[in-house]
Amino acid sequence: MAQAESIREQARSHRRCVWVRDFSVMHRTCGSQLADEWVAQTKLMAEADRLRELARSAGLFPGEAGPTKSSACIQ
Repeated sequence: MAQAESIREQARSHRRCVWVRDFSVMHRTCGSQLADEWVAQTKLMAEADRLRELARSAGLFPGEAGPTKSSACIQ
């Protein structure tokens, strides 16, 4: 009886170790994917800022730097 209980305890312990190992692998994978997504999003935001500044300097936003075609026609 004691031997059966010992075997059951070893099996439970083994399952916990496998679960922890699998969870840590999954966590590293998710963490890596999140980091990749964060880098991609940061690059996209930087590109959007660059394009916004380019459009602003070209006068594409009314009321900001430089006249637009529509405001030039009104004057």
